[in-house]
Amino acid sequence: MRGLVCGGCNRRLIAVDAGTPADELTARYLALSTVPVPTPVRRLLTAREAAERLSVSVRTLSRWGEAGTLPTHRTLGGHRRYDPDDIDRLIEAPPPQPTELPPLH
Repeated sequence: MRGLVCGGCNRRLIAVDAGTPADELTARYLALSTVPVPTPVRRLLTAREAAERLSVSVRTLSRWGEAGTLPTHRTLGGHRRYDPDDIDRLIEAPPPQPTELPPLH
């Protein structure tokens, strides 16, 4: 019998017959060592945190969410959460141009 041995502790990981090809041995090892890695969860900002980053009130932030200016995510409890990337895009966006109002007569 031969097998694949751990480099750190010299423990035999897989025992195989002498005639087993090396690529099959490698495939068996990879099948054993492949563990699904959970996708990282991005931390969303609370309304207060997002408002502080934008230098606006929480109510203004809420209005922007209702108007669709800023995408929001809702928790199970109904609280709004904001993606930091969306906040950064809003910070980097050019300021809106003022519109001219007609003169009052």
